Amino acid sequence: MCGPLRTFASANGGNVAMMFALFILPLILVIGGAADFSRRQGYEDKLQSAVDSATLAAARYSLEGNPTDAQIRTFALNFLETNYDAQDSRLSQKDVVFAEDGTVRVTATATIDTTLLGIAGINTLNANALAETFIGTSDLNMEAVLVLDVSNSMSGDRIEALKEAAIDFSNRVLDAGDNVLVGVVPFNHYVNVGPDIDPTGWLDKPPTTVKSGENCWISRETYIANGCTSSPYTCYNDGVRGTCYRWSCPGNTDDYERTCRSYSYTESFNGSVRSRPPPLNVTDADYGSDEVIGIASGGAWVPEILPLTSNQSILEDHINGLWVSRDTYMEPGISWGVRVLSNRPPFQEGQPFEGYTESGGRKVMVIMSDGQNTRSRNNDGFHWGWNVDAANEQTRLSCENAKTIGAEIYTIALDVDDRATLDLLEGCATSIDHFQSIDESDELNESFDEIALALTQIRLTK
Repeated sequence: MCGPLRTFASANGGNVAMMFALFILPLILVIGGAADFSRRQGYEDKLQSAVDSATLAAARYSLEGNPTDAQIRTFALNFLETNYDAQDSRLSQKDVVFAEDGTVRVTATATIDTTLLGIAGINTLNANALAETFIGTSDLNMEAVLVLDVSNSMSGDRIEALKEAAIDFSNRVLDAGDNVLVGVVPFNHYVNVGPDIDPTGWLDKPPTTVKSGENCWISRETYIANGCTSSPYTCYNDGVRGTCYRWSCPGNTDDYERTCRSYSYTESFNGSVRSRPPPLNVTDADYGSDEVIGIASGGAWVPEILPLTSNQSILEDHINGLWVSRDTYMEPGISWGVRVLSNRPPFQEGQPFEGYTESGGRKVMVIMSDGQNTRSRNNDGFHWGWNVDAANEQTRLSCENAKTIGAEIYTIALDVDDRATLDLLEGCATSIDHFQSIDESDELNESFDEIALALTQIRLTK
């Protein structure tokens, strides 16, 4: 079949060549048109994101220093121009309209140069976008969860500043309406669902056992007595660089005297859980076929999750009781943030995602972390791995799942200089305007205040 077609295409006869041209031109237009229209859809998605961000940014700007409508308009259009950067297209129309009810509307049209459609005389296509933001106080209908990094790197002033900022945020949004609930998901490289939680239908709770044995070690005095010397080396604790020391000894240390001590303790379920196998680790479904596996331990590894509540005293007490430990793995915090916002067991305080957000309710997640993932999931569901790329990918998937089912995500990066982590947190946010990168812990209060302001006085309505 290829031979005759090749002969037909290369024939020199006038009639055959004309027939081939008539045959091939529509085919080129169909293929080229599909490619150009596909490109337009991509540009339209980019334009919509830029218009959404410009509208929200203009709304925030309007609440700072009482600017005029002309100043807000200039700010919004400049913001749009800066954030819409798509090759082979240009903003041909853009406008800002103010309504008496406090709504700001931003519209934009991008003109895109075509490729093969130009053969048919269609040299450009238009992509359109519109966004509206309501500015003003209104009775909120919102469920919010604070997903907070409490790993070792958050020790000292950082955890204290985080507590203050989280409490102020909670009070501010709860004061904005009677239909507001707030929950808290502290995370390091695990989360804690609570030791007394009902396991029915979702949790494989481990039994209580007694562990006993003997620990032996070489004492400092023994090292020195055997002519050993101590030398410093660089080590890391949850990604934070520090100095550790190691012993260098002449000969074999196997014959050194050991100091030993017997131990006995009870291991029971203290609330920490493993991750289910991907992709179930990032979803809130199918617990009947694959339950969450609880971890038996001698004590809690991370502060407990606080389910959604409207009680300010309970929230304040819980946040004030946060403490830091261990390493960082963001995925469990984000995935359990979704479960706190849902109406499925084990946390059923929230409304179903479907229907709630469609009727104007907001499911909000505020994620704060001060560093890169330093742990990852093992094949058995524990989180003792060191594969940062795998941890980042699972974190990304948990963010995408949350946004797909209707969560609005704000992210805060505190003193993060790792480019991959900054990109991860920025990509996790609902838009670029939902992401903040700050340098100092004393900026946390301002960051959380800005988010509270956006939630209580600014709302993207279209």
